[in-house]
Amino acid sequence: IYIGEEHPYYAEALNKLANSYMRLGNENKALTLRIKSLNIIKNIVGKNHLYYASNLKNIGDIYFKKNDFKRAKKMYEESIEIKKSILGENNDEYVRDSSMLAKTYIKEKNFSAAEKILENLTYYFKNPDGFVNINDTDSDLDKEFYVSLLLDLASIYVTTNNTPKLYAIYKEF
Repeated sequence: IYIGEEHPYYAEALNKLANSYMRLGNENKALTLRIKSLNIIKNIVGKNHLYYASNLKNIGDIYFKKNDFKRAKKMYEESIEIKKSILGENNDEYVRDSSMLAKTYIKEKNFSAAEKILENLTYYFKNPDGFVNINDTDSDLDKEFYVSLLLDLASIYVTTNNTPKLYAIYKEF
């Protein structure tokens, strides 16, 4: 059965092929396939859709890996805005994509922007009393992810010589 090139299954096949090229280290071919898939998805479901947003994030990941942080940032920002409008800020996908945006800011040495995002994301893991409450959620984000956020914050505080905030992170452990 021929489904044509303007079909979600074809777009998904392109994404799977892009994954294979990424595993082989061919980011350029993976990027070409992801962009083609993104355009198909945009034509089918439009820009305000989670599938479109997820593909933006995947393209951002390729740009990040290629050290093209300006383009990665653009992809992450658009993905985050779509996911925020559909899912809200208290959602795993929103949190994960936002953490990648923060990592991009760190690579660009925009520490204040990264710090703001990361500090906001740590609140996702805390209950109203301020205690980390990972085990009592339905989230697939785990302690390891929370610790990675704290380590990214710590790296910012070391780089910017912010000892009081670094000490506060140390107390989290």
